[in-house]
Amino acid sequence: MLKPRLTEEQRNALDEHHGLVEVDEEGRKYILMSIEIYRDMLGLVRMRSWQLPSKH
Repeated sequence: MLKPRLTEEQRNALDEHHGLVEVDEEGRKYILMSIEIYRDMLGLVRMRSWQLPSKH
């Protein structure tokens, strides 16, 4: 498994932006986020899926 390291600049950006950073590098866009943000997003997706109306 690949285990890349964050640069100091990336760490600072995550700290300054509450764990979520959008990167636009030569026209390619990326999202860098903390695991806490990632887990919160998964929880929101799960909550929303419970609220969707049934199509039966």
